[in-house]
Amino acid sequence: MNAHLKKPFVALIAASAVSITLAGCSSDQSTNSSSASSAASKGFGDCEVTDKKSTQTLDSPKKKGVLTVGTVLPATGAYNGDTPDTVVSGYNYCMVAEIASRLGLSGVSIQNLSFDALVAGVDDSFDLASLDISITEAREKVVDFSDPYLDVQTGVLVPADSDWTESSLKSDAKVGVLTGSKQSTWVNDGGGFKKTASQFPSIVDLMASLKAGQIDAVLIDTPIELTEAANSKGTLDVIAQFDDGSPVGMVMPKGSKAKDPVNAVLADMKSDGTLDAIQDKWLWSEIDPTSLPTWK
Repeated sequence: MNAHLKKPFVALIAASAVSITLAGCSSDQSTNSSSASSAASKGFGDCEVTDKKSTQTLDSPKKKGVLTVGTVLPATGAYNGDTPDTVVSGYNYCMVAEIASRLGLSGVSIQNLSFDALVAGVDDSFDLASLDISITEAREKVVDFSDPYLDVQTGVLVPADSDWTESSLKSDAKVGVLTGSKQSTWVNDGGGFKKTASQFPSIVDLMASLKAGQIDAVLIDTPIELTEAANSKGTLDVIAQFDDGSPVGMVMPKGSKAKDPVNAVLADMKSDGTLDAIQDKWLWSEIDPTSLPTWK
């Protein structure tokens, strides 16, 4: 096993675009399957939410009593579950579960969307979107961001038998990116790549194209790539990360009333150590990006 992969995550199975609610402690929430009922009975899934409450509340959430969260599924490590209606853990999921709990809500409802829909400002079906989304000036013109909670770099995910270097990757490789991502702008405009990046609406589409040999490398956030490599049974490897660290935040529709309450809760989670605890348990305990070579 590679040095930067401490132990493998359980792989997520590709899922269709559906919306689900993982309820709080109430046992009378309706679900679409016995597995969803089982997940709901656990409260906020496997997340150990604290009993801390904010002085802030979320007025008029999209769905009564729950926090509606947009993301792109499957997202190994960020939202763990075989299908959308069985998501019970993961770094981003447990972070938004803690936010929902502190705001006095009883659960989290997942909206499975394309990445472009999360950042383009055309979809207001969610209270917030969470998938470590980079804060950029262009995006801030069409959506609102929470305060930043993490910095992430761009990883280079390739088949394990590849011998790409920084120079050869930029000159010869066919790379894939998420549509609307910071990587799509960087690769296609000023990143020094000779070939235009292929764009995909979801992580599962990126992985399928890489495994089929249609592209040579995937460029997305390093933590996501490391968990994908860990689940590949040695067939994929993250060989480096680009030194393009950028702050990430949660996306909200422009003018959202959720911004102030979410920022207040994030500030409390930072100051009382809860955010660090969630990152240590669900993110950094499994992967070590600092061991990767850094490319410019």
